[in-house]
Amino acid sequence: TVCKTPGQEPGYCVPLLSCPHMLKAIATYKYEPINYFLNSRCGDYKVCCGIRTIFDPYIFVFGDEPIRISEADYKIPKTLNNTAAKNRDFVIKNILPSTTYCGLQHTDDRFYTENSTALDEIPWLVNFVATFHINKGPPKKDDFYKYCAGVLISNQHVLSSSYCSSKRFHINAARLGQHHLRQNTTCIEDPVNVECAKLIEIPIEAGLVLGDSNFVLYKLQRPVLYDDYIRPICLPFNDITRPSVNGSLTTSGWEDIKETENKIGKKRIISKIVDNEECNAGLNNSIRYGKVNPKYALCTVKEPSSNSEIEESDRGSPFTYSHKHQWFIDGIVNYVAEDYLIGEKLTSDIRNWILDGLYYFYKKSQLNPNI
Repeated sequence: TVCKTPGQEPGYCVPLLSCPHMLKAIATYKYEPINYFLNSRCGDYKVCCGIRTIFDPYIFVFGDEPIRISEADYKIPKTLNNTAAKNRDFVIKNILPSTTYCGLQHTDDRFYTENSTALDEIPWLVNFVATFHINKGPPKKDDFYKYCAGVLISNQHVLSSSYCSSKRFHINAARLGQHHLRQNTTCIEDPVNVECAKLIEIPIEAGLVLGDSNFVLYKLQRPVLYDDYIRPICLPFNDITRPSVNGSLTTSGWEDIKETENKIGKKRIISKIVDNEECNAGLNNSIRYGKVNPKYALCTVKEPSSNSEIEESDRGSPFTYSHKHQWFIDGIVNYVAEDYLIGEKLTSDIRNWILDGLYYFYKKSQLNPNI
């Protein structure tokens, strides 16, 4: 019997055992293939078997390492695009934070001109705890906590670089609200009050690699409560003016504080956007060596006025900019060299993949409330 698959692809209603690619798909025990199978049933023990199964090509769950599925491997029918638009709208309204919370830091509410980073500055920066798998001897103690960065985009989701998940490293947990890496609680006293930021560590539940980019989306095991020291960054929507070549972006990470022994503190780096040609000329084709997809490439060079040093551990940190005293993410750092920070910008495609990933996590949690 002729039938149509859930993706509106022509197929035949056949016994499940006669549809090898359907058997292979449901053997993954993942939500999307299982859901596809359930919607493909056309009789007792029968499924509508098309030319191939169609899942979301952009996102797949990974365990210790990211799994990348090329966009060219699949073709999404228009009917699925309509569904995707509704799902993305649901995420914007129900999962992402409102502009009441995102992109706001108290440092902007007062006159602050210090070179050092304030305790409540860059509250969306995330530090990862990693396990190392290397054959060159054990890493230093600090390496476990000064390895890679990320950025909080909701109360349970962190965006970072795929560099942060590889055969050599495995991300175990996210640390939020951390100012000094060697302190669980950091306090600053002034004549009026005592200001303290307390570290919160939450295990990583799962991660998604986003399309053919180097963006990775992590889900935390539990939501985090926002406060002055833990807040999400805003994703750019609507007609917000974004910086172009020669514009400034702010990134962050952690560095040794020279004035204070035994401390690694949060830093602030101001950099200028340069075009890809200038970036490659200055760094010997750095975009290719940095494994950055040229169509998403974002390259900046540190401003002379920025005192903080650029380090390998800055990978995964966000490129950010301020618009009407609210901060937005413009990209993720994937590669560092000399005074250059090279990464990928958050295009409309990548933004949609992020929304798809957030919806994927939502549907998976509905399927299994314990997740």
